[in-house]
Amino acid sequence: MAEERAQSTVEQWNASGPATYHPRSPEQVTGFFDGWDLLEPGVVSCSL
Repeated sequence: MAEERAQSTVEQWNASGPATYHPRSPEQVTGFFDGWDLLEPGVVSCSL
């Protein structure tokens, strides 16, 4: 249920304006930095 609600919220957000939201897992975000040496603490979450 929570995942369905989250997906619905993202769809509503993306339909409402030019700035779209693309939720990604920590593994997906870390993949953007393949080949780089990340400093501690590495990829972390942040609250909005």
